Amino acid sequence: MTRHPRRQGHGVRPRGGHHVSAVCGGQVGRCGRVLLAVLVTGFFLFRLIPGDPVKYMTGGRQVSAEQLATYRVEFGLDLPLWQQFTNYCGKALTGDLGTSYQFNAPVIDKISEALPNTLLLTGTAFVLYTVLGVVLGTRSAWRHGGSGTGSTRGWR
Repeated sequence: MTRHPRRQGHGVRPRGGHHVSAVCGGQVGRCGRVLLAVLVTGFFLFRLIPGDPVKYMTGGRQVSAEQLATYRVEFGLDLPLWQQFTNYCGKALTGDLGTSYQFNAPVIDKISEALPNTLLLTGTAFVLYTVLGVVLGTRSAWRHGGSGTGSTRGWR
């Protein structure tokens, strides 16, 4: 049997950190696509609500046509859809999440209020399920083939 000489560059990693920059670039690209998908979904879900969004925001109160027109201008709903979307993306990317019409407060303030309790709840759940998983996994490994093995794996 004759062996073929190894082809130049085949299976050799590039030098100078090119591999790392390619991986980082790919991750940034994926993050950008996910962010765009979230922005598009968030923007267009609001547009799928049946009825007039301004009438929905006024809570069913009797509002004159002039007031409705004023609200549409104030909220930017009189602009073309593409311009509304670019304004929405620009504000979202700069951290301006707008005002909650239900609470009449900035959305970022409402998120800040709920964040400590949310982190406490998710942190506690993470610790409990990690401990539970380690204990059950260790028990299952020590008693391999026993009655507990199938139940901890979810099947028999």
